[in-house]
Amino acid sequence: MKKRDILTVLSAILVTLTFAAPVLAHPGHGITEGNSLVHFLTEPVHIISFIAVVAVSTIAVLWYRARKKKLVRVNA
Repeated sequence: MKKRDILTVLSAILVTLTFAAPVLAHPGHGITEGNSLVHFLTEPVHIISFIAVVAVSTIAVLWYRARKKKLVRVNA
C-alpha cells in the first residue's frame, strides 16, 4: 500500500471517530442500560444498523473473493 493511501485511510478513520463520539451516549430510548451489549442487540435502531454493516461487509468479501478468483483464472 502506498504511503498516500495509508494517510488517506488514517485520515478517514480519524474523522469518522471524531464525529461518531457524540453518538456513543444517547440516552432516552430503550429499556436497557445504554452502554451494555444487550442494548445494542435488542434495540431496533442498533440491530438494523448492525445487520446493514454485516450485509455490506459480506457482499464486499464475496465480491472480492470472486474477483480474485477470476483474476487467477485469467492469469493462469
